[in-house]
Amino acid sequence: RLEYILNECKRVGIPSEKITRIDAIYSPDIGMLGCSLSHCKALEVALSHPEWTWTLIIEDDVKFKDSPWLETEEALRNANPDVLMLARGAATLQTPTHPSSTNLYRVISSCGAVAYVINRNYIPKLLKNKRESIEAFTKPGGNIYDHPHDVYCYPIQYTDNWYAFMESVAWQNLT
Repeated sequence: RLEYILNECKRVGIPSEKITRIDAIYSPDIGMLGCSLSHCKALEVALSHPEWTWTLIIEDDVKFKDSPWLETEEALRNANPDVLMLARGAATLQTPTHPSSTNLYRVISSCGAVAYVINRNYIPKLLKNKRESIEAFTKPGGNIYDHPHDVYCYPIQYTDNWYAFMESVAWQNLT
């Protein structure tokens, strides 16, 4: 997977010096726990870099469309989102679109965390949300399927400034 993601980043023009790779946290019995903890770790690394206004968080199996950055940069500039989902799963998106693009919508709810850009000021809130998700499913009687980190954020998506593209610029590569 490391070779794949480095090649994918190179393919879409992400300079190697801009990549900060973290080791994923492996949880053999509950894969979602490792995924959740790994996202927390990535957000903590981003928070430790005050010079990073925006941080792209990607999983190691993301696939980008060709040339995703112009549309992404325009969305960041025009919508100034808390989170911009470059990839998303099932979603409820608010219509009409954002005035700057016919492909950019405010998120009401959307699962998926394979690729997103987060504003530095929003990291503490998303980190708190992910930790609450982990706590909810690891407590006695908790169920991972009731509290996956990419669904647990629905309430903050609804109230906060989350955006996504109708036609995603990235997706999870399932091969």
